[in-house]
Amino acid sequence: MKAKKSANSKVPSRALHAKSRKDSCTNNVHPDVILDADEALRYILGRLTKLEDEVAPIKIENKELKKRNGYLESQHRQDLAKIKKQNAEICTLKARLDKLEKPKKASHNRNTPPSKEDIAASEERKRTKSLREPSGKKSGGQPGHKGSTLQREERSDFYVEVPLDNCPDCGEDLSNVSGIQKMTRQMIDINFPAPVITQYSILEKVCPNCGHTVCSEFPEGVNGDVFYGPNVQALVVYLCDAHPVSFPRIKRLMSDMLHPYLRERTITNIVQRPASRVL
Repeated sequence: MKAKKSANSKVPSRALHAKSRKDSCTNNVHPDVILDADEALRYILGRLTKLEDEVAPIKIENKELKKRNGYLESQHRQDLAKIKKQNAEICTLKARLDKLEKPKKASHNRNTPPSKEDIAASEERKRTKSLREPSGKKSGGQPGHKGSTLQREERSDFYVEVPLDNCPDCGEDLSNVSGIQKMTRQMIDINFPAPVITQYSILEKVCPNCGHTVCSEFPEGVNGDVFYGPNVQALVVYLCDAHPVSFPRIKRLMSDMLHPYLRERTITNIVQRPASRVL
C-alpha cells in the first residue's frame, strides 16, 4: 500500500510563499521586515559605514571652507581698516589742497581791508613760530626773578570822595555825620587827544609918521592857509619810524583819534621833510 503524501508536498513553492505572505499579513508583520536581530544589526552597521564613508569627504571639505572663510574675514577686516585710513588721508590732503589753491581772502593776499578780514585768517597770519628751543622750565616767572607791580603815584589830578548818605544796615541818614578816610584807590587813565585849532591873524596899520600901510608877518612855520602843526607831524614820524606803521594805518589812526583829514601824500611829505625829524 502506497504511503500518502503530505499536504505540503503537493503544494507548489509559489503557493507556499503566498501562504507565508498571507500568514505574515495575518500576523500584522510586513513581509520585507527582517525578523532576525543579528541580520538587522549587520544591515544597520553596513548602512552606517556606508554613510560615514560618504560624509568623511564632506567633513574635510567643510573644514577647508571654514579655514578659508576665517582667512577671508580677517582679510576683509584689514581691508576695511586700510580703506578707513586712506579715506582720512584723502580728506586731509583735500583740505591742504583747497587751502593752497584757494587761500582765504585777507589783507596780505587780496584787496581786502583789514576791517573786513576774516578773524581766523587774521589770527593765522599773525601767528608766528618761535625759533627758540624749549628749555624745560615752567612758564612764568622763575625763582629769584625780581617782580614788578603797579605803584601808586604821589600826585593825583582829581579827587573823588564816595558819599555815604545812609546807613546800609538800618537806613539812618548819615549826611550830617562826619567820617574818616578808610581806604583809597588810584585809577590811571588818559584823555583822548582832541585837535586844537589855532588861528593866526596878521594886522594891517597905517603909520602916522610916514603914512605907509604896513602889516605884521606870520610866525615861522605858519606857511599855508591850513596846515598841520609840529605835534601832529612829530606823531606821524614817531609812528612811522619807531613803530613801523603803514601809511594807510597812520591815516586811519589820525582820522579815528584826532579827526583831521590826512592824506597819504601828506604823510609822505611829513616823513620825508627834514625839519619834522628834528621835532
